[in-house]
Amino acid sequence: MRKFCIGDIRGDLYLLKKLMDRIGPGENDVMIFLGSYLGPGSDSKGVVEYLLNARKKPGTWIFLKGCYEFMFLHSIGNRPPEDTIRFRTPGVV
Repeated sequence: MRKFCIGDIRGDLYLLKKLMDRIGPGENDVMIFLGSYLGPGSDSKGVVEYLLNARKKPGTWIFLKGCYEFMFLHSIGNRPPEDTIRFRTPGVV
């Protein structure tokens, strides 16, 4: 059995796939993801979809929530009503 800890994917699906191809996880392996799935990379949605599909494969898949995910969930749960949001041009009050 092998154990891998992977973190700071930050929306980079290309590098995630490259890493996973190199690891070649098997049914006896434990894959632990440390969070930061979303981020400045070009494909956060693709990363999430890839990992959701990966967890259906044999082996043990563990997903922890990182700071990006915490902030995302916090912002969804605490979003102000639409009629209270005002968009401003920088420098204009």
